Amino acid sequence: MRAFVVLVLCAVAVGPARANEASRATSREALGMCEEVDPDAEHKTAAIDRLDRAIALAESAIAADERDTLAHLALFCALGRQLQVAGLSWRSFARLQRAHQEIDRASELAPDEPDVLVARGEFLCQIPRPLGGNQALGEKLLARALELKPDHVAGRLYFAKAIAARHAPDARAQAYEALAAAKKAGAVREQAEAQELLASLDN
Repeated sequence: MRAFVVLVLCAVAVGPARANEASRATSREALGMCEEVDPDAEHKTAAIDRLDRAIALAESAIAADERDTLAHLALFCALGRQLQVAGLSWRSFARLQRAHQEIDRASELAPDEPDVLVARGEFLCQIPRPLGGNQALGEKLLARALELKPDHVAGRLYFAKAIAARHAPDARAQAYEALAAAKKAGAVREQAEAQELLASLDN
């Protein structure tokens, strides 16, 4: 399964003004720890252990300020990466349900925040329908994020991938838009993914 949690990389600016400083600092630490984990490069046990620490930090931030959107995104990130490391299966259903709850809560707190919309949209597009996925709603959320922030690099990329998955006629155009946005932002990984997507559309 693709790493749907990568899309919270831009989320460090998210969060209500009322979030207290202690909560925000812990949230940032938890999110940073989550983003440092590379499931493809680290040993499975080591990666899960580091993500457990990120989860504990995020939970601490939520305890300090339950309305800190970034804390909920950090917890979503860590849970999502654990799913990526361990694999998505019925045995991981509890972790998946909790990830659902955290991104839904973030959405309640910041319904028009592009990072939250992208995170939830990609999440819904990636997981199977029997486990709570919803391709149509996921695409709608991604499109809304791009209305609010047209240069959102992750949003452009994930929207292009989502419509390409159902062979939409404008998938190629959207992939080029994603590539252009990634180049403009200097986002190397996103550029590579956009180029891979374009190559796949040629086949």
